[in-house]
Amino acid sequence: MNKHNTIFTLTQNFLSEAEIQAVLAEFNYVDSARKCTVSTLISYLIGAATNEWKSLRHAADVGPSTGLVSVDHSSLSKHLKTLNYGIVKRIFDSLSAS
Repeated sequence: MNKHNTIFTLTQNFLSEAEIQAVLAEFNYVDSARKCTVSTLISYLIGAATNEWKSLRHAADVGPSTGLVSVDHSSLSKHLKTLNYGIVKRIFDSLSAS
């Protein structure tokens, strides 16, 4: 297994899509994006932290080479702005509790 996708596999093992959807329902957040979903945003944030990516533009450039869905940096930025901080905090809290 590539060292760059190990963290994404571990994340998927500890944090299911159902758990993410439960957190979104708790905050009454409707994820309407097709490509840049909350799960994708979380994967990009984890990738940025573990691989020390310099910016969202850099993350969008190198993300697909680590197995992430290809997303434009402006989409990442736009969706991160609209995402409630409490949602991200709750998801990372549940990830750290696992």
